[in-house]
Amino acid sequence: MEVQEIFNENEVVGDYRILYYPASRRLTPAETLQITQRVFDFLAGWKAHGTPLQASFKILFHQIIIIAVDEEEASASGCSIDALNAMMQDLDQRFMLGLFDRMKVLYFIENPEAEDQEIVCENRLNMKAKIQSRSIPISAKILDFSGSTYSEFLSKFALPVPQSWAAQWL
Repeated sequence: MEVQEIFNENEVVGDYRILYYPASRRLTPAETLQITQRVFDFLAGWKAHGTPLQASFKILFHQIIIIAVDEEEASASGCSIDALNAMMQDLDQRFMLGLFDRMKVLYFIENPEAEDQEIVCENRLNMKAKIQSRSIPISAKILDFSGSTYSEFLSKFALPVPQSWAAQWL
């Protein structure tokens, strides 16, 4: 799946703010349905200081919940982000997803024949050792959750090891 296909160009344009919630495992179809409904309902009523926020979301690779917020009219502030995080923490606990585990690294090895990429979740320390020993090929795409805008998401979300932040371990 190409990163450009994740959001319909009519849904997200410019430099929308992007928030990532990567799960430690693939979601089941039933979980995806329940999470989709909960996130959809939350975003429909999401506000910052009384002003509705314009937001959309996708569940990428059946594992990563990505929220896109148009902050042109209203910015997602501390309280609105806290509300989003509280809802996501509830989902995290309910489905045991590890959404807030910052020691995990997600990557995939491209398979052009596959309909969907299989994401591998690895502990950061194990990942370092595997990259250094070359048990993970340098062509593996490392997922980068540091981009905060849609343009950063498009340009650096999934990069081969040498072009990613994990290049420091080569």
